[in-house]
Order: sequence, then C-alpha cells, then structure tokens
Amino acid sequence: MTIQYVHTFVFACANCQLPAAVTRVSGEQTRQSIGNGSMRTFCGWCGKACYGSAATAQHHYVEEWRRALRAGHH
Repeated sequence: MTIQYVHTFVFACANCQLPAAVTRVSGEQTRQSIGNGSMRTFCGWCGKACYGSAATAQHHYVEEWRRALRAGHH
C-alpha cells in the first residue's frame, strides 16, 4: 500500500475575500512537500481566479489517503 497525503490550502479570494480552497497530493505530510509555487483555483462565490501558495495559505489541512497499487498498473 502506498500512503499519500491530501493537502487542502484555504485562501481569501482577492476579489470577494471569501474562502477559496486548493487541494494537492503528496507522498509527504509536510506543507513544504508541496513547494511554494503558485496555485490557482476559481472562487466558488464570485467565479474569479484566485492565486496563492503553500506559504501564503491562511489554513492548511492534511489528511492521510491510502491507495492500494496493483502490480503492473500505474
């Protein structure tokens, strides 16, 4: 079994200031495993594009996600 971690980052939308979330998957549990590159999502409230990074997120949630890999399948 391969253990993956689902990282959810929450930002304030620059347009409406309501929460917008981005989810990424990593083999590590740390925020740093995602890197500091820009992440883009679209605000569910106003529809505008939102940008942030792991370092600028207002909240960061991590959940362990288990996935069984079958031999020969990727």
